[in-house]
Amino acid sequence: MPVATAQVVASLGSTASQIIDEKKRREIETALSRLSTDEQIKLNQKIARGQSQNDRLNILATEVTKINIEKAKEKSKKQTRNALFIVGGSIVVLVAVILLKRNK
Repeated sequence: MPVATAQVVASLGSTASQIIDEKKRREIETALSRLSTDEQIKLNQKIARGQSQNDRLNILATEVTKINIEKAKEKSKKQTRNALFIVGGSIVVLVAVILLKRNK
């Protein structure tokens, strides 16, 4: 892990550790662990702009929520696309079977 990335992870972890609610802290830490390096760097830059600890925590929670929503949408689109491929493939196979039986 490059030094800059380690510093970003440490900074985000430090901010997350300030959350008093244990359940919320675990959720934030889990969400942070799923972020890509670029997402972590961008998030760290936004957090650094916060004036107070509460501002930084609010930014952290808001941004992690946005990222999780985006990832959920991407996952949903992928599942929909896969379902369409399966249904489409099934239809093609069904038509092929019908045509083969008809020609016999």
